[in-house]
Amino acid sequence: MKRKITGFLPVADALKLCASIKTRGTTLHIDIQNAAMSAIFHANVHRNADVGIRLIASMAAGTRKSTLVLYMVQRGCFVYDGKTKGVVFAENADAIKVEADLYESLSTNLWNEEKTEDDPEAIIEAGKQMKSLLTKLAKAVKAGKVVNWVSDDAFANKLSCEAQATLAPVKA
Repeated sequence: MKRKITGFLPVADALKLCASIKTRGTTLHIDIQNAAMSAIFHANVHRNADVGIRLIASMAAGTRKSTLVLYMVQRGCFVYDGKTKGVVFAENADAIKVEADLYESLSTNLWNEEKTEDDPEAIIEAGKQMKSLLTKLAKAVKAGKVVNWVSDDAFANKLSCEAQATLAPVKA
């Protein structure tokens, strides 16, 4: 029997799909697509993130889960939660909320066809490191210290020179 994308499911049916994901193989990507479409639909239109939260929780850690998280965050009212390594509801002004438009977008852009190497945990960690670096830079500038930036990257060195000209204290 060939499985096909059915579109939006009622919450109860989508939750049943989520519960059985770990134990099946051959039709898995279609069921994940249907569950993801339903999760995004219910989050975007009804502000109900239950299916999305359960779907991500049902996935084993790895590339498949990371790809699905990014798919849902990019298209739905979800954000990545580093503590739970899942998703939570969040308003998204760019999220499609019209059912027909949402179906068209999601059914032609499948979750497993995402071309990304981004890992949500790596993105979160990079953000933390950048915040820490900027905090240290701001403290140094506030204290009147000159910040030296050493890099092999020509653009970074140019940016560093421009930053030094802008941030370095002016000597009278």
